[in-house]
Amino acid sequence: MDANEIESFLEDDPTGDFDNSGSGTREVFSSPPAKKQKTCSGNKPSTSPKPKTFQAIWLTDSKFSGWLKRVADDPYSAYCSACNKKMKAGKSELEKHAEGKVHKNKVTEIRGIHNLANMLQGSKASEAAAEAKKHADKVNTVEIQFASFFADNNVSFRTATGLLGVQKKVINDSKIVQDMTLGPDKCNAIVRNVIAKVEVEELSEDLRQTWFSVMVDESTDQGGDKALIIVVKFLSPRAPMKHKTRVTVLELARLNSTDCSAEALWDAYDKVLQKHNIPHDNCIGLGTDAAAVMVGRNNSFWSRLKARCPWAILIPCTCHSSAKVSSLACARLPPNVEKHLRMLSTYLGGSP
Repeated sequence: MDANEIESFLEDDPTGDFDNSGSGTREVFSSPPAKKQKTCSGNKPSTSPKPKTFQAIWLTDSKFSGWLKRVADDPYSAYCSACNKKMKAGKSELEKHAEGKVHKNKVTEIRGIHNLANMLQGSKASEAAAEAKKHADKVNTVEIQFASFFADNNVSFRTATGLLGVQKKVINDSKIVQDMTLGPDKCNAIVRNVIAKVEVEELSEDLRQTWFSVMVDESTDQGGDKALIIVVKFLSPRAPMKHKTRVTVLELARLNSTDCSAEALWDAYDKVLQKHNIPHDNCIGLGTDAAAVMVGRNNSFWSRLKARCPWAILIPCTCHSSAKVSSLACARLPPNVEKHLRMLSTYLGGSP
């Protein structure tokens, strides 16, 4: 059909419908059908976005710390403990919630409460630690006093265990006594490592500040080892009574058994004073036996001390001096008189 025929046909049948009846053929002319949307082969139609799951790493994020919680039975949700609110699990949603004004106020309140609780808890913990330290110091003080009593009164350390056991049974209401642990080895360690060090340090400090006299004598123990005993005498400012005279051992200096000359004795004495930082100038007197190595004029311990301290005085042992005087006096007597006196002394000393 050309255009004129189509136009005439539409005028005769305005409905635009016709059938194929009889031999004549009628065609329908209408608007073309709507086209179906084509989809690519293998692609499904678009659906709603997949929900996001909760990520454990969010819990370590500083922006979410302290209030973000996981929902146990829902992996697609998150929980804000500050706002008491459940929300979708998505980082952008969580960040948006964190920037909210209400949420910030809630977090500020909770952090203030937590800080106060931590402060109170820390204060209680520090107080408990201070009390525990104070109690331990009291226990240590009592143990040191017991060890000092044993050493001062020459009581065997072996009695410490038995004595402490009796005290724990009798004084069962004292926590200090119940917490004490004191045996022979501990007593020995306390005396050697605690009491002795403190005593020597206090003694050295006193000798640095006051005048003192020294008494020295050499001795040999059962093992054949020689030692120089150094005893000092001074007015102690630490004594209970002011200006009370104190006599105590400063140190037991070891000597070479093969060399006990005056030079060796002086070197041992000099090293002890240097060790404790005690000045030689504070020494004002020497007490010793009357042996030549000690009190000789030219080459002795006393001659070296006199050269160092010209103001020092010598007080020899009265027993040795008396023995020398007696020996010289007896030399003037007849032999029979001396023999009679010796026999009389022996008889009287051995009689019941």
